[in-house]
Amino acid sequence: MILDANEYIEPERPRLYVATPNRTIVGELPEAYNIKLNTKLGNVSTLSFSLPYRIARLNKHLDNPNIKKTKNRYLIKYVYGIETEWFVIKSPSDVMEDTDHKDIQCFGLAYELADKNIRKYEATSKNATQILSTILESSLWKLGTVDADFDVMYRSLSLTDSSALDVVFDVAATFGALVTFDSEQRKINLLQFDEYGMNKGLEIGYGSLLKSATKSESADEFFTLFKGFGANGIGIQSVNVTGSNYLLDVSYFMYPFSRDDQGNVLAHSDYMSDGLCHALLDYRELLDSKRGIYQGYLSSLQALQAALMERTNELYDLKNELAVIEDQIAVANYNRQSTGALVAQKNAKLSQIAAKNNEIATVETGMSNANVQISALQQSFSLSGNLTAAQLAELNPYIIEGVYENTNITSPEQLYEVLTKEFDKVKQPKIIVEISMVNLLEVVEEQDKWDKLRLGDVLTIINTHIGLNVQAKIIELNYDFESGDIGIVISNVKELLSDEERFLKELYNSRTASQSLISNSGSWNQAAEEASEAQQILNGVWDATARSIQASVDNTVTIDRKGVIVSDPNTPDDILILQKGLLAISRNGGNTWSTAINANGVFAERLVGQILVGTNLSISNSSGSVQINANGMTVTDMSLNLINSTVKSKVLINPNDGFKVQKNTGTTGAPVWTDQISLDSNGNALFGGVLSIGSGSTVVKADGSAGLWVGASAFINAPFRVELNGTVTASKFNLTGGSMNINNRFIVDSSGNLTASGNITANALVAGSFIQAPTILGGTINIGNGKFTVDNSGNVYANNGTFVSGSFSGNITSNATIEGGTLRGATIDGGNINVTSNVSVGNNLHVGSYDVANGKQIWFRTGTNMSVIGYDNNNAQIYLSAMHGVNINGGNLYINDDIVATQKWVQQNIVAKWG
Repeated sequence: MILDANEYIEPERPRLYVATPNRTIVGELPEAYNIKLNTKLGNVSTLSFSLPYRIARLNKHLDNPNIKKTKNRYLIKYVYGIETEWFVIKSPSDVMEDTDHKDIQCFGLAYELADKNIRKYEATSKNATQILSTILESSLWKLGTVDADFDVMYRSLSLTDSSALDVVFDVAATFGALVTFDSEQRKINLLQFDEYGMNKGLEIGYGSLLKSATKSESADEFFTLFKGFGANGIGIQSVNVTGSNYLLDVSYFMYPFSRDDQGNVLAHSDYMSDGLCHALLDYRELLDSKRGIYQGYLSSLQALQAALMERTNELYDLKNELAVIEDQIAVANYNRQSTGALVAQKNAKLSQIAAKNNEIATVETGMSNANVQISALQQSFSLSGNLTAAQLAELNPYIIEGVYENTNITSPEQLYEVLTKEFDKVKQPKIIVEISMVNLLEVVEEQDKWDKLRLGDVLTIINTHIGLNVQAKIIELNYDFESGDIGIVISNVKELLSDEERFLKELYNSRTASQSLISNSGSWNQAAEEASEAQQILNGVWDATARSIQASVDNTVTIDRKGVIVSDPNTPDDILILQKGLLAISRNGGNTWSTAINANGVFAERLVGQILVGTNLSISNSSGSVQINANGMTVTDMSLNLINSTVKSKVLINPNDGFKVQKNTGTTGAPVWTDQISLDSNGNALFGGVLSIGSGSTVVKADGSAGLWVGASAFINAPFRVELNGTVTASKFNLTGGSMNINNRFIVDSSGNLTASGNITANALVAGSFIQAPTILGGTINIGNGKFTVDNSGNVYANNGTFVSGSFSGNITSNATIEGGTLRGATIDGGNINVTSNVSVGNNLHVGSYDVANGKQIWFRTGTNMSVIGYDNNNAQIYLSAMHGVNINGGNLYINDDIVATQKWVQQNIVAKWG
C-alpha cells in the first residue's frame, strides 16, 4: 500500500507571540487556550484567549512567566498558516476561579488609529487619497492600494472631534469603498467591494463541511421604483427618457412570464395577469423602437449646445474688438485726428455682431425645437399613456418606492450612474442564508481546500432538499479553535440560475431611462473649464466612436485561431485584435501595432484623455524618466525647457545646469542662448541684468556695469553706493556691534578701542574716545581752548593745570613754579622751589654739587627778617647768622662729646650778633 504523505499533515493551530509596542518579541504563548478570532470585512478584527496562572514543566507546576508579559497595550502576533496579523492588547483581566487564569482581549493593530484625535477637519472637493493622506500624518499608518475610481471622485467632508479610525470608516462610507488593514505593513487599502476576493471553487453541502443551512428572503430593502436626489435636491429628470425622477423595474413580479413572437403566452407570471405582462413588454418594445429617435434628438441637442457655446464665445470676442475700436475713436477725437477709417471699422464690426446675434437666435430656436421634440417623446413614454387605468391599478401594489440620497453628488449624470448601481442591489428581495460549518482548516481530508476559505472569497452553498443553490461573498469569519467551529456571515447572495431562468430574468430587466446622457456638467464639486485642443480631439473621437457603434454598420468580426479580429472593410488597415490576454490596434494592417493593452499596462504611441490617474506614474525614454507619486514629481536625467513661440527667451531646468533664464542673442532660425539668470547646485547665482529689490527710495539694486546701490533708482543719486573698483560712498555710516579690521593695520574692536599701525590724520577727534599709538606725528594738541596745548615743536603748555599722577623720567626745566604734590627722583634745574608746607628729607639733603668750591647757604626769611646757615668752604666750617642773634634754646652745646660751656649763664646767654 502506497501512503499519501499528506495524510500525516497535522491540522494547524494558531501560534501566538507577545511583543512590546515596537514589535520586539518577548515570548511565545503555547499554553494559550480558548482562542477565538473574529474577522469582519471592512472592520477591525478581534482576538481573545486565556492564559493559565500555573503551567506544568518537568512534572512541576510553576508560575507562568507569560502572565507578566501580557501587559496592556503590548502586541500579540497571530500566525495561522500563511496568515500573519498583529493585535494590540486592550482589556486584560485576571480571573480567580477553580483554575486561575488571565483573559486577554485584543483588537487589530488598526485600533492604534483610535488613539489619534482629529479635532477639526474640513475637505472641499478632494479625493480619497488626498483626505486620508492628511488624516494619517500623525500616525504610523500609510495609504496602501487605493482603487483608481476613488481618486477621480471628489467629495466634501467636515469632521469635528473624531478619532482617525472613525475618519477612515467615514471616508470609506463616503466613497463607497471597502477598507482593509494590512497590520504587517501598517497600510490602509481602499478597494471595490465587488472586486475583492475570488471564487476559488469552494462548495459546501450536507456531507461536505456543512452542518446546517437556512434560506430566507428579506423584503426590508426591496424596491421596484427608485428615486434619486443629489446636492441641492437635483434629480435625474434631465437624463431620464420619461422626464421623471425615478427608475422603474418590476421584473421580479413578472417572472416567469414568457411569450413567443406572435404573442402567445408560454408561461404565466406568479403575480401579474397576462394582460399586464403583455402591456409592460409592449412598453419595453416601444422604448426600444424609439430609442434611436430619442438618441438622435439628444445628439442634435448636444450639437446645438456646443454651437451655442461657440457662437456665444465668438460674440464675446466681437464685442471686445468693438470696444477696442471705440477706444481708438475716443483717442482720435481727443487728439483731433481723423476717425473716418475707425468709424468704418466700427460699422463693420456692428454688422458682424448683428450677424452673430442672428446665428445665436437660430441656434436657440433649434434648441427650443429639440426640447419640444424631446418633451413630446417623453410624454409618449409615460406609463399613463401606455397602460390602461385597470392595468395601472393592478400594477400599483407592485410599485414599492425607495429613495436614494447623496448630497455629495452635484450633477444629474453622476446621480443617474450611482442610482443605477444602487438600484441593482435592491430591485430583488435579498436572499439570506444562515449556515454553520466545521472548521475546514482542522479537517485533514480537506487540506486541498484550506486555501479557499478566506475573507472576501466567494462560497457556493448547495442543498437540494430545500432547493438551495447560491453563491455568496464571505464577509465575516468567526473561528473558535477550542470547539473547532467556524461561524460564517455571507452577503450578496446570488442564486445560480439555469440558462432559461437567466434569460427570462434578463428579458424583463429594462429601465425607463436612456443610456445616452446629455453632457452638460463637469466633475463633482469642480468648475467646468473651457474646451482645450485636447478636449476638442477627445470630443471628436468619442462622438465619431459613438456614432460608429450606434450605427453598427461596416463592421467585420472574425474569430479564429488568431483570436478576435475586428475591422472595417472601408478601412482594412485599421484592425483590432484580442488574444492571449492582449488587445492590440494597428493602423497598417498588422504590420506594426501602435496601441497595445495587456496585464502590464497600456502601450501606445499617443495617449489622449481627460484625466490621467495613478498611484505611481512613470514616463521614461532613453534619456531619462519622470516619476509622479504621492511625494510629488521627480525628473531624472532630463531637462525642462520652456520656450515661447517667438524663440526670444527660454527657461531651462536640469540637474547639471540648475535653473536658467536665457535670452536669444541670435536669430529665430539659429538661436544663441545667453544666460540672463542662472542658479546652480552650488548655490551660485548669476544675473545678467539689473537686480532690483523694492522701488523708489526703498530699493536695493545691483548692476554688473555700475555696482551696488541703495535708496534711489539711479546709481549716482543713491545715498549708499559701491562702485566696481571698491569705492564706497555713504551719506551715513553707523556700525553697531562687531568689529572693523583693515589689513590688520587699522582695527576697531567691539568695545570701541582703535588700534592704528600707521599715521592718523584727522580734523577732529570723536568725543569720549582715545587714541593709542607708538608715535603721533605732525599737528598740535589743544585741549580746553588753550588750557593745555602741545605745539608742533613739542612744547607743552598747561595753563593752571595739574599733573595728578605719573612718572617723569627726564629733567623738568621751568621758570615757573611747581606747586603741590610730590616730586621723586631725577634733577630739578633752574628757578626757585617755593614750599609753603613742610619739607621732609628721607635721606641726605645736598646743597650744591660736590665739586663746587664756593660754599652754599640755607636762608630763612620772614618778611624783612632773615637768618642763614652757611658753609665756609675755605675753612670747612658751618656758621650760623641771624639778624637778632643765634639762640640755643635748650640742651648743651657739645664739641667732640665735650660740653663747650658749663656755666649756666653762659649756656643761657650765648648770642652771636648779626653782622
